[in-house]
Amino acid sequence: MDDNSDAAESLARFLRIRGYKVAVAHSGVGGLELALKLRPRVILLDIGLPGLNGHEVAADLRARDAFNDTMIIAVTGYGSEAERARSAEVGINHHLTKPANLKELLSLLCGQAVGI
Repeated sequence: MDDNSDAAESLARFLRIRGYKVAVAHSGVGGLELALKLRPRVILLDIGLPGLNGHEVAADLRARDAFNDTMIIAVTGYGSEAERARSAEVGINHHLTKPANLKELLSLLCGQAVGI
């Protein structure tokens, strides 16, 4: 999920070329709806989303049993220690700052289906 459509589509294209199944949403509400429908094993989540922000989306997903084992990775411009701590509090597993290190991202994915 990323409100910057160019960034989301570029990352989606990068992941698809590497064989990942990818679905993209551009808002917190849209991303939440897509996650509930598709139930991906991994979610890439911007924090600064319109509507519901990334922390709100992550907290909502973590409150649902169906997402207990879902890996949530923040890919965001917000990199302060306070933002990282907030991400951890709401159940985000990894917090990457933009521009994300693509080698690091790929090492986290480990062959999972991905939702952006």
